[in-house]
Amino acid sequence: MAHTRKKMFYAPKAFNGYGPPEPPIPAAQDRPGRYPCPCCGQITLPVPPEEAVAYICPVCWWENDVFISSDNEPSDENHGLTLSQGGKMSGGSAPAIPG
Repeated sequence: MAHTRKKMFYAPKAFNGYGPPEPPIPAAQDRPGRYPCPCCGQITLPVPPEEAVAYICPVCWWENDVFISSDNEPSDENHGLTLSQGGKMSGGSAPAIPG
């Protein structure tokens, strides 16, 4: 006797925009647990700068260096650039990479 298996059909979920509205995405400064990059000042660090070991800012590409003690001390993580030089190079949007 042949045993037939029941077929299951799964419909994909489709959204047409008529359902409940999506909650608004909070502005960067309203997000809890976000901190400014020491180089460009944009709110990109997930933890305070002193705890963000080797975190790379997605805006200016500055690698956070927790071992430098001043803005004029060369950063080993950033090819010898100082934080002051990186800030001037980034201008808040351009990559802080020596060229």
